[in-house]
Amino acid sequence: TGTPTDIGHAVAWLSSDYARLVTGTDLVVDGGARAKNFAYHPAGPEDLAGPVPVVPLDLRG
Repeated sequence: TGTPTDIGHAVAWLSSDYARLVTGTDLVVDGGARAKNFAYHPAGPEDLAGPVPVVPLDLRG
C-alpha cells in the first residue's frame, strides 16, 4: 500500500500548477500494488495483420 509519504507527494503534486489540467481521473497511490497485479496479454498475429498506417511528418518545422 502507499505510505504516508506517497500520499503526501500525490497531494502536493495535485495542489501544484503541474496538475492544473488533470480532471476526471483516479490517481491511484498504492505503492505499485496495482501494477504488480497487472496481467499483460500481448496481441496475437491476427490482431497485428493488415496494412501499417503511414503518418506523413513535416520535419522542416
